[in-house]
Amino acid sequence: MRLFEFILAVVVIVLTYSAFMSIFKGRQKKPDPGEAEMEADRIAERERIENLEERVRVLEKIVTDRKASLHRQFSDLE
Repeated sequence: MRLFEFILAVVVIVLTYSAFMSIFKGRQKKPDPGEAEMEADRIAERERIENLEERVRVLEKIVTDRKASLHRQFSDLE
């Protein structure tokens, strides 16, 4: 009789565990379709900002370049 009670207890514990796990998995946050779209927008904006920063760096180099400054001074003299 003790063996039967032990097996019954193990079965009850396993069933209880599986029931709690299925409930827990059902309550997990499901991915929001709008969230993926917002993340794609964030990535696009980040790339746009990086491109603009690169363009500003290039323009800064052009403006601070000695040759460009010298050329501008010659143009002003004409």
